[in-house]
Amino acid sequence: MSLETESRSVLMVDLGSIYWNAWHSSANEDVSAAHDRCVRHVRFLREKYPHDYCAIACDSPRSLRKEKYPSYKATRDAKDVASVEQLRRSKGTLAKDGLLLWECEGLEADDILATAATICRGRGMESVLIASADKDLLAMVDDEHCIRVLSTKTDTIYTGKEVFEKFGVWPRQMRDWLVLVGDTSDNIQGVPRVGAKTASELLGKFDNLEALLSVLARDPASVGKPAVVKSLQESREIVRVGKELVTLRTNASIDFEELFKERKVQPLTDVRDAEFEDE
Repeated sequence: MSLETESRSVLMVDLGSIYWNAWHSSANEDVSAAHDRCVRHVRFLREKYPHDYCAIACDSPRSLRKEKYPSYKATRDAKDVASVEQLRRSKGTLAKDGLLLWECEGLEADDILATAATICRGRGMESVLIASADKDLLAMVDDEHCIRVLSTKTDTIYTGKEVFEKFGVWPRQMRDWLVLVGDTSDNIQGVPRVGAKTASELLGKFDNLEALLSVLARDPASVGKPAVVKSLQESREIVRVGKELVTLRTNASIDFEELFKERKVQPLTDVRDAEFEDE
């Protein structure tokens, strides 16, 4: 692969963040509506954000995180047969569109996207856009290597500046911010009495979670308010588990070279032609 070929633009899509939104928003419609909306949304993204290559990251049905910590995502509704079938159809249609689908046993789409973004950074891809609704992927934003995240919920494109303006921390601090604040959608607890503002202030002062915990052990009074200090001292296990859950893996077993291979578009007969409407 020549450097000229590698220094191109890539769009990478978190399929789950699009499909499950489509599934829940079409609850009162025909069962196939989720498939249709999901496929149209991906096609819409490809048209709106020009790119040289595109890949779709999919969650594995099996979750290593959930196997180790059963409470992970435990608040989410169980997936019924119809929803899984429409997800399967969506994958099939996107594959027929000529798109590359990545899936790794036991891992989530976020891990695949983090792995691919890391490879892109190392190989000098000139522009990488990750489309997802998940906050943890904001940790991959890298202005130097033009890696950005597009929110599939708000259409906001996050650079480092946008991440800081929204959360009060830089992309490299997002993992630690999520550990402190928690994430209700994934049922990650977070540290009691540490909300978004307090977490941003703590990371602004100590830079990262490791430094914060080190100072907490040596000089707790310098960390902050007594109630926050006490909560942090009592939440070491919460922090340990949270860190393990929100840390993105960058070693997913994907065939990155597949990204550059030519794929043929196959005829479709079951996708509606209705114009995509942004959810």
